[in-house]
Order: sequence, then C-alpha cells, then structure tokens
Amino acid sequence: MIGSVRDRPAARLPRIEPMNRAISPSPGPSGHPLPRGEGESVRPSAAGSRVKTGGNRRRTFVFDRWFWTFLVFFLAPSIAHAEYWVQVGVFYDKAQLDQASKDLRRKTYPVATQLEPVTAHRSFTRLLVGPYSNRAAAEQARVQLLQLGWHGFLREAPMAARAGRPAAPATGSAPPKAAELPAAVAKTPAAVGTKPESVDSLFGAPVAGTPPSAPAAAAPSPRRIAFSGFYLFDAAYTLPDPAHGSKFRNLLDLGARGAWGQRVKWKLSGRVAYDAIYDLNNFYAETVRNDARFEALIDETFFDISAGNTDFRIGRQNVVWGEMVGLFLADVVSAKDLREFVAQDFDLIRIPQWAVRSEYFKNDFHGEFVWIPYMTYDNIGVPGSEFYPYPPPPPPGNLFVINKEQRPPDRLDNAAYGLRGSYLVAGWDTALFYYTSMGTSATFIRQIVPGAYIYTPTHQRIRQTGFTTSKGFSSMVFKTEAVYTRGRDFNVSRVSEPSGVVPQDFLDYAFSFEFSLAHETTLNLQGFQRIFFNHDPDNYLRASESGAGIYLSSKFFSHKMEPSLLMAYGINHHDSMWRPSVTWHVDDHWTASTGADFFSGPMGSAFGRYGDHDRVYVNCRYQF
Repeated sequence: MIGSVRDRPAARLPRIEPMNRAISPSPGPSGHPLPRGEGESVRPSAAGSRVKTGGNRRRTFVFDRWFWTFLVFFLAPSIAHAEYWVQVGVFYDKAQLDQASKDLRRKTYPVATQLEPVTAHRSFTRLLVGPYSNRAAAEQARVQLLQLGWHGFLREAPMAARAGRPAAPATGSAPPKAAELPAAVAKTPAAVGTKPESVDSLFGAPVAGTPPSAPAAAAPSPRRIAFSGFYLFDAAYTLPDPAHGSKFRNLLDLGARGAWGQRVKWKLSGRVAYDAIYDLNNFYAETVRNDARFEALIDETFFDISAGNTDFRIGRQNVVWGEMVGLFLADVVSAKDLREFVAQDFDLIRIPQWAVRSEYFKNDFHGEFVWIPYMTYDNIGVPGSEFYPYPPPPPPGNLFVINKEQRPPDRLDNAAYGLRGSYLVAGWDTALFYYTSMGTSATFIRQIVPGAYIYTPTHQRIRQTGFTTSKGFSSMVFKTEAVYTRGRDFNVSRVSEPSGVVPQDFLDYAFSFEFSLAHETTLNLQGFQRIFFNHDPDNYLRASESGAGIYLSSKFFSHKMEPSLLMAYGINHHDSMWRPSVTWHVDDHWTASTGADFFSGPMGSAFGRYGDHDRVYVNCRYQF
C-alpha cells in the first residue's frame, strides 16, 4: 500500500520518477496474496473451453441512496472566500531554494517564498506558487505542476496577504511591484506578469489573480500547437536462479496541446514501446512475448471546455482522487498497468479512462462528477509473466489452468459513475466521494473438474465510498484517507463454494506523516490496514491485514544526486519489500537512475510471492 512520493507537498521533487517507489494498496488484483505454487502445471485453457461462474452475481447499474447523499453534499458549497497558493516545497538551504525558484520562473509560474522560524537561530522557507483569486485556478496549477514533477498542495493565503493585491498585468506589460505581503512572504523576481514562452505555458498555470472564466493575462495564441514528450530506456536483470534479463524496453511518449479560443483547450497524447528482451533471450513463453514485446497506447486525449464556474473534460483522462503519498487507496477511477507489480514510473502505471467529467468551483468548494460509459480495466499481463497475480494453487496432483480474462461487454449498464466534493477549511483539504463501477481489478472465478482447477479472471460491480484529508503543519504534512468497498468477491479455500469466491465488504484506510528536513531530505512514515466486516473464515486473507512503510530520500551529497530508500512491511505475514535507488538529475532534460527491488516473506504473502523476482535495474529518460 505504500508507494513512492507521488504527492510530496512538503518537499520539492525535481524531475524524480516517483512510481519507481510504489506499492499496491491490496495484495493483488485477485484480492488475495497467494502466488503460483511450486511444481504445478500452468497452461492455457483448451480452445473453446468455457467456465461456469457459479455464484458470481450480476449487479445492475442503479442509483442507490449513496448517490443522493453525495448529491446533497454537492449542492451545499462553502460561502467562504480566500486567495490560494500551491505549496511546492520547504527548503532549509538558500542555494537549493534559489534553484527551485529559478526552475519555476523558467516555466512562467508566479513564485513567492515564506520564511518560517524554527528556533532563534534556525528557520526554513516555504516555496509557493500563486496567489490565485479562486480555487479553480489554483487547482488547475497544482495538477499542471504535478505533471511537471512538482508535488504540491493547496493553501489559503493569510488575511494580511490578501489586502492590496494588484491585478494581473496585460500581456507584454512590465511586471508589477510585489504586493504588500506579511514580512515573512516575498515574491521572487520576475514571478508575475512575464509573458509565457515555454511549451508548458500553453496549458500552464493561469496568471495569478484571474478567474477561470476570464482569459489569462498571457493567453497563448489560439492557433498555437505545443508539442512535448519523453524517451525512456529501461533495463532490468532478475537475480534468482535462473538469472535472466527481464526488461530492455525503449519507450517514446508524444503529446500535443492547443486551444480554440479562450474557453476550449485540447490535448492529444500516446506512446509506443518495444521491449527487445523478448527477442534477446528465450526465457519467456510465446504468449508472454506476444503480450509484452510491443505496445501502443492512447494516453490522455481530451477536450477541456470552460463555462464560468464549471469546467468539462471529455475524452480519455486520468482521474486522481487519492491524497496519500504514492498510494492507490483512493485512486478508484483510473485503471493500472500491473505487469510489473507497481515497480515502474508513476506516469506509466496509470491507464486513462474514456470519460465525461465536470468540475464545479465555488469559493472553497470543489465538486466533481465523472461518468465512464465504457470501462478500461487493469492490465495484469498473461500467465508466465514476471508479476502475474496468480490465484491460489490447487492441491497437489491437479492441473492449474488459467483461462483468458473475461471483461464485461461494452454496454451502458456496465458503465461507471461517481461524485466527489471537497472543502478547504482552515488549511484542511477534505473530500468525500462515492463511485460505482465494474471493478478494474480482476477476481479469479474457480471451476473444479476431475484432475484440474480452472480459473477465469472476471470483473463484478462494486460500490465505493471514501474520504481524504490533508493539512500542512510547519515542516510536516499529515494525510489520511479511507475507502469502504461493497460487493467485491474474494477467493476462499472452501471446495464446496461453486465459484470459489464470496462477496466481502471491507474498509481500507491509511495515514502518513511527511517531514521535510535539511538538504532536501524527505522522510515519510505511513501505516495502513484493511478490515473485513463480514469476514468469511475461509477467506485467504485475515479479518484484518496491516502494514507500515518508510520512504527516505536526500540530496545531502549533491543537488544533482539523490539516493533514496523505500521499505514496506506486512505486519501479519512478516513480508517486506526493499527498493534502494540513486537518481542523477543531469540537467533540465536528462535523468538517470539505478536501483534494486528485493522481496521477502512467506510464499503466500503480498511481497513474498515475488521472492524469486528480485532484480536490479537502470533507466535513462530524456524529457522534451
């Protein structure tokens, strides 16, 4: 459940590839921790074979009482008003602060700093982007900064900082004199009023002080098209016997952005990848080679339409509702690429959904509605791949057969929808949400025939209700979130159960404390737990499953060199994952990193099931 520092609000993360440090919030897409047993036979099903799903119930697409509860929540926006900032870092070293400010100014973001004394002889400085006169503009800037590698969170401006704020200047005018802020707050030079020239400015932060319905002071030309992307080389070598090369991938990601007038923007992006490891060795079966050798993916591709306080996004998009550092706990909408467990870059693991999304902003209130007519599901690969989430193995002497995944047909009764509302009050950013879908994670339905156990990955409708909250305290940020899920099926050991699964209701919750220390050092401590409320005694998971994690990174030795360590530990089964790495930030375009992934614990545990997949890796990325 612990992951890389995806939302690291208390420290700046320059061009880090954070999803190299992430852990799934559940033991696996099948809802249980057991791996493939040793010595069993794994083979595809015979052509035309069919599996009876037994107790797998069909759940209809209905609006239940939870929908109306959240609808009422959406119709009660806050009446408070404030100016907003996006805090992107806390710094103890002035040179590092100046470099971070310079990087943001280069991308035309308005920047400010705020000095916070710790003792009589020691202090730190917050790095802020803004101010923005409304939450919509600030939220848009936060999302854009996240895409650029800056992991921030929203803050309300002090009342004293709101007085006398000058309006944003017209395009091409000279930068205004900094507003009279509290003594501890100072605008960095050239932060406001400059004309954007970078690629990022096309979808860049709106000029501080302008409402979302008004054109930004530095609006791009409607005919201008901006291109961006990256190239990634990624190689890995698996260590346990038989040792073998497990990845030699080349990936190219390309995107274009543009605008039609002031109210309509568009984005088109996609990626292609070729993994040469499947042509360099004969370790993998042909089915695995065909599945992973080459791939092409339509990434985020959508239209943005602004209509006053309401924005619409139509197309293929990621919807991120989670607040926790590197967790997927509340990220219930987007599908995921789990063919490497979660050991790949964060911007590669999410799979967008084809969706219609509306967002409403009213002062401190932010409401969302999302409708997904045709679902996209997790990519778990095929049997025989490195991190396939095998169901429980059969008793000795039986064949172990896994059929092709059965995904629900593309019909409107299999559509997904959800509501989310959040308030920013006294620094607490708190959200509630409700979401129902044909779960993106697969459940393995079991069929027992003489001499064989046959499993088929399927999906069933689930309903999820949750909340997230976060707040910054000096140089520490606290975050917590919880999700209650109804209707998900879990495997049981009971042979008399026709389909081998039973529905279980459960609660996932997690909390974290993140500390920003000197030398851009980040220490993140997390705890998480899953609790079953109607626990079946034959469920392969216990009535409660708990864990903890630690993430530590620092630039103590050099501003360009960043060693880090992620450790996650399962308390119930004493299993763990260790992920040491070193990242070299060469310049604004190049980064390189090397590291290792180590798994330990019982074979039936969340991490121990991958104990024979320890590996070392190296990657290099060029961003343009």
